[in-house]
Amino acid sequence: IVHLKRFDFDFDLNRKVKLNDRLEFPLSFNIYSHTKQGVYNERDESPPGYYDYELTGILVHSGQADAGHYYSFIRCPNGWFEFNDTMVKPFDEANIPAECFGGMEEVTQYDPRRGISQTKELPCIRNAYLLLYTRKWKGDVLLKRQVSLGTATTILQKQAEEAEEQ
Repeated sequence: IVHLKRFDFDFDLNRKVKLNDRLEFPLSFNIYSHTKQGVYNERDESPPGYYDYELTGILVHSGQADAGHYYSFIRCPNGWFEFNDTMVKPFDEANIPAECFGGMEEVTQYDPRRGISQTKELPCIRNAYLLLYTRKWKGDVLLKRQVSLGTATTILQKQAEEAEEQ
C-alpha cells in the first residue's frame, strides 16, 4: 500500500489544503532497488520476478480538504472496475492518468451572463490517495499451501494415532 500525501496544513492560511499536484505512478514496478539487498548491493537469491509488483487498486479522493468523496478503481481478473458507492461499472485502464494523476485539466464552463462557453485550465480535484500494489510472484502462496497441507496432514495423522491408542 502506497499512501500519497494529498492533504497538508497551510500555516499562512491557517487551514487544511488539498494537494492536487500531478503525480504519475506506474502500473507495475520492481521494488528491488528499494530493499536492503538492493540498497547495499547484497547478494540476493530470490527467484526471478520476486520483487515485481503490479497496480491492483486505486483509492481516489474527489473534492477539497474539508469535503469530498472517496471511490476506488480495482483490477479484477476480467479487467478494471470503478466502485463508487452502490455503482460498479467497467473502467478503462487507459483512463487512469486522467482520473488519478491530478494536476491541471481543461474545463468548459458556460457563462450565462455573456451567453458563451469558456474553456479554463483548473486544478483537477480527482486524484489518487492510496495505491495498492500486489506482488506478481506467487511462490509464497504455493509455499503457504504446502505448509498448511503439511500441517493438516500432521494433525490428521496425530488424530488417527490417538484414536488407535484408545
